[in-house]
Amino acid sequence: DSENSDLCAAYTADGGFSWVDVELTNHFSSPLITCNAPLEVNGRYLLPVHRNTMREDPNGDGRQFILESTDLISWRLAGYVLFDESDPVFLHEASLAGTADGGLAIVMRTATYGHKNYDSLPNERAYRSVSSDGGRTWSAAKPVPEFHNTGCKAHYLVDSKGREVYVYSPGPRRERKALHYVARETGGEWSKPKVFYDGKNHNS
Repeated sequence: DSENSDLCAAYTADGGFSWVDVELTNHFSSPLITCNAPLEVNGRYLLPVHRNTMREDPNGDGRQFILESTDLISWRLAGYVLFDESDPVFLHEASLAGTADGGLAIVMRTATYGHKNYDSLPNERAYRSVSSDGGRTWSAAKPVPEFHNTGCKAHYLVDSKGREVYVYSPGPRRERKALHYVARETGGEWSKPKVFYDGKNHNS
């Protein structure tokens, strides 16, 4: 079950031709999955991960959280990304980026919060949360009107000029053909959607 996995790593010294397993220490015992690389922030590495123990256990939960490390070997819980408890959302497969103001922003794929057969949200939007203390506390995640999401992987980043970019699948759930993107300057308005990739093939 890909939603209930362990954290693992490998090391290469020859540009990727061969790899050696690296034993990690996870001080936060939890099933987890990630779709992002660690982000270095002031001498700490932050890794967004989620769990969905509800998949096999109706008494489980589905939470997005952040692990932190100073050496990429030993990992601890930094903090949870919150949602409105009166309207829970399955936040998962996050992208984490540093913002122009020195803070952090996290954008998450979304789905209905529930056991086994989750679906895309009625509003079909990704959620965003921000942190001003290095990822230890987060604002309650909110939908972004310009961030289309139907339970598909997406990617959020801040480029070298400080522009925010969101890349996503624009179609209905499970279609996943072309990729579009929206972008904005710091504090500006989001652009109209533009084509990022359209190879006439099935992608995530």
